[in-house]
Amino acid sequence: MSIVLPRFLPAPVWSAVDKESSLRSNRVKRVVSYVLGPSGTNIEQAAMMWHKAMGVEGKSEFVLCDLPETAVRMALALKLRGTLGVFWTCAVFAREFKMFFSNPEAFPFFFQQEMLLDEMQLAVSGRNGFSLSSNLATVKVATHISPSPLVESLRQFGVAIVDASSNAEAARMCASGEVDACMTTEAARRIHMLKKIHSFGSPNMIFFGGITPHGLRVLEGARSSA
Repeated sequence: MSIVLPRFLPAPVWSAVDKESSLRSNRVKRVVSYVLGPSGTNIEQAAMMWHKAMGVEGKSEFVLCDLPETAVRMALALKLRGTLGVFWTCAVFAREFKMFFSNPEAFPFFFQQEMLLDEMQLAVSGRNGFSLSSNLATVKVATHISPSPLVESLRQFGVAIVDASSNAEAARMCASGEVDACMTTEAARRIHMLKKIHSFGSPNMIFFGGITPHGLRVLEGARSSA
């Protein structure tokens, strides 16, 4: 029996100038970013900031995904001529290591975007009388696994921590009454008309835009024509 193990593709070495000029080339017809949804996540906001900084807003498309792993799969499946697929993750994404080693054919850190996190906060729905001074024995708080340590101390007061697939999904769960409170972003809080009861702040963060072998060929074609 022949055993075949995976091998990482050679890492592409590009300057920041080459990346930006290739992205703006007419040979790159469309730039599709696959981002964690629903709308209002930090990853979505970072991707939008990057599209603007690269000057490709006029040929941008954003696809909301249920998980970062889904974003990777969708980008790998994109093979349209002249179309670049970019899958986005975050430096503190809890499963970043698994995603990296599960996809040796991809280049997950090809692009980077630095951004202050959209204000991370604990929020409740307007109809909810919950506060940090309430009886917390029956309270449920939704949070994505990555920022969950920020509310871990609430467990000692009887709070149940409920997993959410993203900060924005946590806000949706709170707005729909599935939980009493959520760890979320300011954008998601506004979208779901929640009330902030505690701010954790806006620390600096690095976000990664990954590309696939097809995407690399699209960019190489644009660079060679420059």
